[in-house]
Amino acid sequence: MEPIKKLFQNDFFSKIQKKKDLIDRYEKKLKKIIPAAQQSAFKVINVIDQRVVVEVSSNMMAHQFKLLKPTLTKQSHDDQYPIADLKIKVNPNKNQQLGQPSKKFNLGHPQLKKLKQQLDSSPLKQKLTNILKND
Repeated sequence: MEPIKKLFQNDFFSKIQKKKDLIDRYEKKLKKIIPAAQQSAFKVINVIDQRVVVEVSSNMMAHQFKLLKPTLTKQSHDDQYPIADLKIKVNPNKNQQLGQPSKKFNLGHPQLKKLKQQLDSSPLKQKLTNILKND
């Protein structure tokens, strides 16, 4: 067990921990500044020389962050963790990664069920059964 403890005390792992702490501090800082509606829609993924890289879930959120960029850089100029620049990356799968359910629209399901009941055994009825089973 001793060699594993020595491995985790190595400089490499301490640098990773410091980087993670820095990213967490910037994320907390941004969550204080950004409006409540947008706080769950982003994640700080990297910080390089006061340049913060933010990951968002959609182009709309990226656009909103671009509009907030001058405000964020100006408000944090005199802070302990200043933001010189804000880079935005769009990841459409971000909603699923954060545990937010994706939206499902059940438009037309009652009509499909009614149609399935009216049909005799046919390939169309089988397809409708598969469609309704998957949703």
